[in-house]
Amino acid sequence: MSVKCCVMSCIAATMMAASGTASAVTASLVGDKNGFGLDPSLQSGDPFDNFFIPYYDAAEGNITDRVIDTSFSFVHNYSVIGPILAASVELLSGGWGLYGPASVYINDVLVGELSDGEIGLTEYVRLDIFDLTPLLAQLALSGNDKVEIRPIAGGIELDSGALDYSLITVTAVPEPVSAGLLVLGLAVVGMAARRRAAA
Repeated sequence: MSVKCCVMSCIAATMMAASGTASAVTASLVGDKNGFGLDPSLQSGDPFDNFFIPYYDAAEGNITDRVIDTSFSFVHNYSVIGPILAASVELLSGGWGLYGPASVYINDVLVGELSDGEIGLTEYVRLDIFDLTPLLAQLALSGNDKVEIRPIAGGIELDSGALDYSLITVTAVPEPVSAGLLVLGLAVVGMAARRRAAA
C-alpha cells in the first residue's frame, strides 16, 4: 500500500472512530417501576384506584407510590461527561386530572402536562414521555436536575394522584474520548508523512 493510501485510510479510520463514539447514554430512575407498589403489571390506560396507596407523609420523604395532593419535587442525580445532545423524561402516574392537567417542570422550566388521569368517576394509569431536546438550552441539565409536578387546585381540595416512577435519559458526547481518537489519528498521519519525506 502506498504512503498516500495509508494516510487516507488512517484519516478515514480516525474520523469513523471519532463519530462512532459520538454518544453515551445515561439514565436516572426515581421510583422502582412496581406499579405504585400495588401491581407491577399495571400499564398506561389501565383503571387505577389510589384508595389502596399510602398517603404521602413529608416526614417519611417517600415521593413515589404515595397519594399526593399538592405540588412536589424530587431530584434526578446522574453523571454525564461532555455536551448533551438529547434528553427525555418518562413518568408513569395515575389519578391527576380532576381539575385539569398537572404540569411537569424540570429546573423550573415547563416541559409539558401529564395526560388526564381522571375521567368521570374513574382514575387511570398514564405514561407520559417528554422530549427535552428542544429545551436543552433552557433546562441546563447538569446531573442534579429538579423535577416538579404541579397539580391544579380545585377550591379547597387539591387534585390528587400518584407517581410510580420518573426516568430521565440523557445522550451526551464523551468529548475526551473523541478528542483522544482525533489526536491519535493525526499522530499516525504525521508519522506517515515523515516517512514519506524521508524516503
